[in-house]
Amino acid sequence: MDFIYSIIIPHKNIPKLLQRCLDSIPERDDVQVIIVDDNSDPAIVDFEHFPGLQRKNTIVVFDKSSKGAGHARNIGIEHSNSKWLIFADADDFFNYCIDECLDKYKDASEDVIYFFANSLDSVTYVNNNRGGAVNNQLERYMSDNESNEWLVRYESGVPWAKFFKSNVIEKYHIRFDETRIHNDNTFSYLAGYFAKRVKGVGIAIYCVTYRDGSITYTEMDMEKFKDRWTVFAKRVAFMEQHNLKYFTYDSFFITCLLELKKKKDKTRYHEALNIFEQNGVPISLIKSFVRQRRKMDFTYKVKHFLYQLLKW
Repeated sequence: MDFIYSIIIPHKNIPKLLQRCLDSIPERDDVQVIIVDDNSDPAIVDFEHFPGLQRKNTIVVFDKSSKGAGHARNIGIEHSNSKWLIFADADDFFNYCIDECLDKYKDASEDVIYFFANSLDSVTYVNNNRGGAVNNQLERYMSDNESNEWLVRYESGVPWAKFFKSNVIEKYHIRFDETRIHNDNTFSYLAGYFAKRVKGVGIAIYCVTYRDGSITYTEMDMEKFKDRWTVFAKRVAFMEQHNLKYFTYDSFFITCLLELKKKKDKTRYHEALNIFEQNGVPISLIKSFVRQRRKMDFTYKVKHFLYQLLKW
């Protein structure tokens, strides 16, 4: 291996933000940077002066297939040559402590290391809470490792703010889905499943940003809707197959189902259930998860009400 770390960045049509991301990465002999451009528009991007072309230990791949961030990250993995893999989105950036963490954890025995992330508006730099769920999962894990390890292994569905051992990724051929949404979910829980040891670190090494027009915040059309529920269905099927049942009542997909019920969107709710069934997950099982979650939410509200009443 030529490097200790490979930092993989998919990019499309945001060269100034990509440059900001690159500027946050320390130039070191042990760090390789791999940028994969997903067929950016030449009217927007100056390819002759593309960010990273003149940077040391940096590979720039121009992919013309337009298959999205998951495909771009998979290309990055194929070009990597390092002990650890780190993923970043082009509109995000690393915090100053990344340099210290690269030194401190290069010889760590764990297969996945989870860090905190702060969150800002990409333009105004005002705080927001985009990374709140991920941080909450890590906080719960670090407060009780034994009971809450499943949260970081299976519920933390983003690739950023993590170090992954490349030999685990290659041994089990873990790759990103090439879907329009949630392409990182499968990669994250498979890495968590196959990791022998994991670790949480109480440092925010990464800043995840909110940006109007990003794929995360564009309208949920039917293609993205079907991608979302197919990814979720395959995940539940994997968990059931491997007898990992304890995660089910605290999962993001249940939150999404309850949101459809709250909006009284019966058509999409039943379409989501049908996608589960098409992927070998009984609808009755999913409905049981939803009932249990609603019961838990109701119990929490009652306890919170009684607490406030007694406090008053």
